[in-house]
Amino acid sequence: MFEVELKAHVADRAAVIQNLNSFARFDRIIIKDDSYFKLERPGKERVIARIRIEEHRSTEDFFNFTGQKLIAKKRFLNYKKKERRAESDGSTIEVNDEYETEISNEDCVKELLLASGFEPYFSKHKDSLGWYAECPAGFFSRVHLELCEVPPLGDFLEIEIISPRQDEEALQEVNLTLKYFLMKSGLELHDIEEKYYSELLENFKEC
Repeated sequence: MFEVELKAHVADRAAVIQNLNSFARFDRIIIKDDSYFKLERPGKERVIARIRIEEHRSTEDFFNFTGQKLIAKKRFLNYKKKERRAESDGSTIEVNDEYETEISNEDCVKELLLASGFEPYFSKHKDSLGWYAECPAGFFSRVHLELCEVPPLGDFLEIEIISPRQDEEALQEVNLTLKYFLMKSGLELHDIEEKYYSELLENFKEC
């Protein structure tokens, strides 16, 4: 299975929430803290591993994350083979071959990564609201939409489809569906951000 996604800048958070509630089913509030580690391999592609700590919160208030009741806390080790693919209209989509497993002790995994030659890369925090929507057509049944506050970068809408295929025809269909839901959420194509969060955070540091 392949994760195909796009993300877009959000200027009016309340308006996007209103639009999402009009067509999608609200799913969850999650606070995500990510620590990334990199392994440089001369002559080969860099390897990036991520340790994520998720706090699932109750959903009484969209705008008060930390005040919500903690329902569950989970930890994951993640590795993605990331690829940006150019489309015929000049845009790009992100196609990820993702591997993830739940872990019980993030400190143990961190020490193992460091002992194996990985170095700390960057960290990222997300306050996330998630929705699911049914897809109008296609070989996939639904799309996941997540409204994220990512300090210090601002708000983003992430739209994701899990596809069993990554051939050109399938990705074109997925890409059209992602953009359909982007505009249904009240955003425009020019709001799409093609850079990875790591690149945005690096650029922010340099400013």
